[in-house]
Amino acid sequence: MKKAAYFILPIIIIVFLIPVFVATYKLKTEKDADPANRYQQAENAPDQSGGENDILNGECVQHSGSNPDTDKDDTDLCGIDLDLDKDGLTDYSIRLNSVDENLSVIPADKKVKTYRFMTMENYIFAVCRDKKVAGRFEIILHRMNSDSCIYFFNLESFDGETSVDAEILALGTENIISLKKAFYEGTQIAYSTLDGLQAKNVLHNTSSFIHCGDDYKENYLKVGGVTRFKDLGSTVYDMTRSDKDGYMIQTRGNDTVVLIRMHSTPDFKSRTDGALSRAQLVDWSDGNAVSILHALDLDRVKMLFSNGIYVKTPSNYVPGTQQSLYRTASALHLRECMKVQESGQLFRNLAVSLMYIYSEAYSMEGYIPTYPKSLWLYEDYGIGYGFYDTRFNSDTAWSLLAAYEVYKDEAVMGKIKRYINFYMYYSKAFAFKTKGNTFFVPDYLDAERNNKTTLCSLNHLVSEMNVLYKYYLITGDAEVLERAHVIRDSVNASAREWVKKDGDLWYAVTPSGDYIKDDYPLLTYHDLQTAADLIQQAGEKVPGGIKFLAESKRKWAVRKGYLK
Repeated sequence: MKKAAYFILPIIIIVFLIPVFVATYKLKTEKDADPANRYQQAENAPDQSGGENDILNGECVQHSGSNPDTDKDDTDLCGIDLDLDKDGLTDYSIRLNSVDENLSVIPADKKVKTYRFMTMENYIFAVCRDKKVAGRFEIILHRMNSDSCIYFFNLESFDGETSVDAEILALGTENIISLKKAFYEGTQIAYSTLDGLQAKNVLHNTSSFIHCGDDYKENYLKVGGVTRFKDLGSTVYDMTRSDKDGYMIQTRGNDTVVLIRMHSTPDFKSRTDGALSRAQLVDWSDGNAVSILHALDLDRVKMLFSNGIYVKTPSNYVPGTQQSLYRTASALHLRECMKVQESGQLFRNLAVSLMYIYSEAYSMEGYIPTYPKSLWLYEDYGIGYGFYDTRFNSDTAWSLLAAYEVYKDEAVMGKIKRYINFYMYYSKAFAFKTKGNTFFVPDYLDAERNNKTTLCSLNHLVSEMNVLYKYYLITGDAEVLERAHVIRDSVNASAREWVKKDGDLWYAVTPSGDYIKDDYPLLTYHDLQTAADLIQQAGEKVPGGIKFLAESKRKWAVRKGYLK
């Protein structure tokens, strides 16, 4: 009897524990399946490379590596030498050191990814205290095939306050020829010219453009301010600036030196960005280029990170704070840079960098998600984190197509095609019809595709149609042209329904056929103008309804003072 008990008891225990294990596994898989958790996990997942693991495991293990420009061992060299014009001479040096005598900085890892027009280099340095890792410093370079690069510096502390100075040395160019520093009028950035001598040895923390050189050599730098940020998840960062951070411009021997002072604690990280070039970054005599530079901002209101453009978080997005920024799915910065490619190396650098950043941003579903949750969309339609926004994705597809027309990178076109395929599916599977059999595409889609059907905004719909026409004009895809015509015919057939009594346009139509909300002052008007031009390029006549909508909106905008 006792022997039987020995066999029966383990079986009873196993039978009892199976439901517990099943329930635990189910809870874990449900948590992993939640979009908010999945997107935050994807963003915050640690890199699994050997060098970074050494840092994260807490041991200061120094890795050997070679300088990309000299092929020399960089083990004992805490920095990077850059020969941007590939003449065998170093143009810039980046050096790292700590103002805290108890801290040291050593190389840990390097990764390189090559694109057709850009090489992305990622350098990891361990910040050490008593042979233990206290933090890490990351240098990311987007090196162009031309004689320039964009840089990103990131400092993260794991233990206590960590301070690191990053020095950028413009070698052999000690004379500051011109210096333009950013200032703000409200939220609008502008640049003023400063005296080079007066600007030296003073802590600055807004962007500056520095032109330095002598009779034989010239260098051009864009130096950004230093921002402290806290990761709130879902690509949202709480952003602040401190008087302790910033940069100083100095002369050291025959070199101009930019000393960038960065601090971090376990509560916040620190970052900055900029550009280094042998060619002029901005043609300041080109008024249109300067206006676009102001619109890009690239300092506080709209910031360039190594994975995209970050803009102010809408008040109804979560997570978010009053000063937080989130990564936008819209690549409008790329579109604007494409307009002024001949007006300075900065615009070409940004165009190439953003072309690859955003072409790599598409999700497995085929679109670029907006990662925070919109409370409005969640409450009205049940849409959560990582949703699809047709306008943002249309802006990005248009911008990538504009870049493709110039750079002809088929890898980028492959990403565009993938999005177009997704949109072709989406516009058929999720469209709704109203009276007159008109065809409308919802503005938004939940990551799990189980939300209520949303409204369709006229500006969203027309911008989607414009992307299809532009794609057809580049590729000749007849199926895409047919879908563009379907949307064109729906806009044309519903034209009079969109016009309000005062001549302005309604913003959107609901699945029940109601036209609602006030339209933007000029956005839809410009979309309609673009549509008319594209329809003609496709060999078609512009329908009367589209002409009617554009003219009604124009007259309203003139009366209201938005147009002359």
